[in-house]
Parts: sequence; structure tokens; C-alpha cells
Amino acid sequence: MKINQLMFLYAVEEMSFTRAAQRACVTQQCLSSHISRLEQQYGTKLFNRSPRLSLTSAGEALYKAFTQIKRIEENIAQELSSDSRNIKGTLVMGIPSGRAQVIIPNFFAAYRQIYPNITLNIVLGQTEAMSGMLKNGTLDLFLGVSTAPAQDFDTDYILDDEIYLVATEEFLTRHLGSWKKERQTISPEEISSLPLALNPEISTVKRIVLDYLTKYKITPNVLCEIADYSTKFLMCQAGQIAFFSPSSLLLQNSFQNSQKDIRQRRIIPLRPDGMTITARIELVRSKNHYLPKYVEPLRKVFVDTYRANYRQIHDFLSSRTLAQK
Repeated sequence: MKINQLMFLYAVEEMSFTRAAQRACVTQQCLSSHISRLEQQYGTKLFNRSPRLSLTSAGEALYKAFTQIKRIEENIAQELSSDSRNIKGTLVMGIPSGRAQVIIPNFFAAYRQIYPNITLNIVLGQTEAMSGMLKNGTLDLFLGVSTAPAQDFDTDYILDDEIYLVATEEFLTRHLGSWKKERQTISPEEISSLPLALNPEISTVKRIVLDYLTKYKITPNVLCEIADYSTKFLMCQAGQIAFFSPSSLLLQNSFQNSQKDIRQRRIIPLRPDGMTITARIELVRSKNHYLPKYVEPLRKVFVDTYRANYRQIHDFLSSRTLAQK
């Protein structure tokens, strides 16, 4: 990169000409001169100097462009290397928090065998927020749940995730009067009688659930709103609530551990009658942003790992079905 471009990046990252000059080992006057020459070159202000230093809209656009240029230059030499063990870099990935717990440990182990010097930077968030972060270059890619289509997005389809209502047999018996343990479905009317936990904000799963309940004119009995699925599984096993879970999240340790408990404390997944909508799981990246060469094989590792995880829970649900026939 040219020296004035680097000075600009330092100034943005430090958001202080004094600290940026110290980082670049130059005087503040020297750094300010480089910034001024950039502003003259592009014919626009890049920083608001008062009441405090901040980027203008033009400065924000230039920062994104220079960040991409810097990353390309840093990766050129590494991309020419034939040995993946010599490649260094960072993969910034967005993922919903509940899904991070069931996929990241296995993904981390798998990709480290290929690229041991790539740092994985995980950002937790909802699909809509992560879509915005991908567009502005904050993320390299993200795991989306029924992501809204966008012309500047490329997606790797992974699978369609079914939604289950989960509860213990003791909880179902207590609130519904009786429960046959061999049942695998639950009706909307029965769901209306159950104390539920839902996500506090609108997520893809919550939207699917609310659309389903509205279709059957059911007002949910919501006693708790919490986004963390591990906590919901623990509350469920304690007989406090039932909740809706994507099938992928049945790989959570809280659910798996409940399967070893006595039968009336075991969490069971039930298909809601008439629920046909699933959550589409996909890995999303931007067509407009440069991605290092190492991201391509890591995408495949992630998709393969997610599908392998899903097969585990699919096999569990299938074995449960066969055992009850």
C-alpha cells in the first residue's frame, strides 16, 4: 500500500491523529499532511475534526476500500504457497449463538488440521443483523437462517432444519392431563395449554413459530423470553417450560445429557401438527468483497461438518421412531 493509504488506515483504527502518528513512528504533522494529500486527491473531506474526530461518509467508503486492498496485498504471498501450514490469516464468521455451540467445536478441529495458523474470529448474532455486517465488510461470511435474498450475496445451501416442540413427559402429563409416551406429535390446541419460553427478539425460528400459532388462532402462554438455548433446555428438563427448537440444536449438551436421565425427566422432541415451514440453513458470503484463498476450502469444511452433525441428530430421531413402532 502507499504510505498515505497506510496513514489513513492508522488514523481510522486509532481514531486519533496523535496515537496514529505514534503507531507509524512519525510526527503528527507528517501524518496530518498525508491525510490532507488524500483529501486533495479525492476532492472531499475524509474526517470531521470537531467536536471529535470521526469519519465522513466518504471516509467510511475509502476505509472499506483500503481495508480490502491491504488484505489482498497481505494474502498474495501466502496464496502462492503450496503448503497450507504456512498460511496465516483470520476468518471472521458470524453465527447464531445457539448454533455456535453445536457446530464450532467440530468445525474448529476440522479446519485446524488443514490451516493450523488461521485464526477463527466468531461473531454471534441474528441473521438480519449479520446480513448488514456482511454488506459493510465486518464479516467474511455468516451462517444464515432463512436469509433474505440479496443480489450481492452468494450462498451455500446446507439443509432445511425442522422445528420441534420439546418438553419432558412429566411436564406434558401435568399440563395436559395425560400423555402417551409413544407419541411423536403434538396439536396446536395442546400447545396452547403449555407454559412456553420464546426468544425475546424476532428470530427466524420465532417468526416461524408465531406464524404457525397464528394460523391456528393460538395465543401462546409465554412465561419466559430468553435467547440462550442451553438455558431453555435446562429449564425444560426441570419441568418449568416447553419451547420450540430447531432439530440441529438437539445436539446441545443439555439435550443430550437429558437423554441419560430417568424417563420422566428426559426431554422429548415432538413435531407440531401442521407445521410445514422449515428453517433454511445456508452459509452466506458477499460477491463484492475479497476473500483470501483459504476461505474456499474452509467453506466446504464448514458445510460438511454441519451436515455431519445434523446426521447425528437425524439418526437419533429415526431410532426413536423405530423404537416406538
